[in-house]
Amino acid sequence: MDNDEEEFDQLVCVTAVLMHHYYLTFIHKEPCMNSTQTRHKWLIEILGGNVSRCFNMFRMNSDVFLRLCTGLEDNYGLKSSRRTCGAEMLGMFLYILGQSVGNQSTMERFQHSGETVSRYFDKVLDSVCRMFVDLIKPLDPDFITTPKEISEDSRYMPYFKDCIGAIDGVHIPTSISPEDQIPFIGRKVTPTQNVMVVCSFDMQFIFAVGKAVPMMQGGSQPMGYKELFNYKHSSLRSVIECTFGVWKNTWKILRSMPSYPFKKQVKIVIATMALHNYIRRYSQNNDHFDEMTDEPSHSISEHIASHEESYETIGSTTQDIIILKDGIAASLMEAQQ
Repeated sequence: MDNDEEEFDQLVCVTAVLMHHYYLTFIHKEPCMNSTQTRHKWLIEILGGNVSRCFNMFRMNSDVFLRLCTGLEDNYGLKSSRRTCGAEMLGMFLYILGQSVGNQSTMERFQHSGETVSRYFDKVLDSVCRMFVDLIKPLDPDFITTPKEISEDSRYMPYFKDCIGAIDGVHIPTSISPEDQIPFIGRKVTPTQNVMVVCSFDMQFIFAVGKAVPMMQGGSQPMGYKELFNYKHSSLRSVIECTFGVWKNTWKILRSMPSYPFKKQVKIVIATMALHNYIRRYSQNNDHFDEMTDEPSHSISEHIASHEESYETIGSTTQDIIILKDGIAASLMEAQQ
């Protein structure tokens, strides 16, 4: 009889412990996301505060942020949910791209679950990728006017008056499973997305494709007319290096891509290019662009341009191109003398 009572008491104790555990786990749960700076409240504080806070968090000024949000909602399918507005979704998206943070940091900052953060990130990513089609193209599609960066610079005008942009390749780190890495490994021995880009002389992307051309290395001062052509040409095209610099400095995720599915990684590259152009067009002041435009292109090119680059390899696919280059080179040499 005593044994039965002892077993019954033990059963009651175990049952009570299990019920207490169940109550604390599933009924009276201690909230995880309980910061006083919750969600929309923190976003409003950043957008309405010092301009540097908004730039540091979202990589753009508040007026550009609000204009972008309205544009995505009106034209590219971004829709608020019952509990979260489009501005907060956009804030999470830009925070991840600009700070290169994962779900855990974003969950803590915006007080949302990991599933919510991922879902809203994908929604905004799709909307921004749709915007890409309208932004990654020349403002002057018929190339009627000479870019002011050429027309107002005696180093390039009139010799390069028909030049419409600069072209180069860029490698963006990518996260690929070891068994699938071989097609993505180049001279840097790490997997990358290899992208060929054309940019205008005001540092906007106007064309992009998944292929690259070699970048130029440092060289010596020009001597003959061919070297002089290469020097001027390299100096002019340094704008694309500046563009890559602004792009990567703004969106830190491009330096260390998370382990997303590869298609999503490609969409992130596309989205950041679209955002780059959007900021360039609509931001009155932007520290990253201002740093590049304040530095003369010829001093930048001293670090990246190749004055020894083969004169015959710069697009010399037809006799007409060779004649055109010879004419430009001769004019440059005559003007220098």
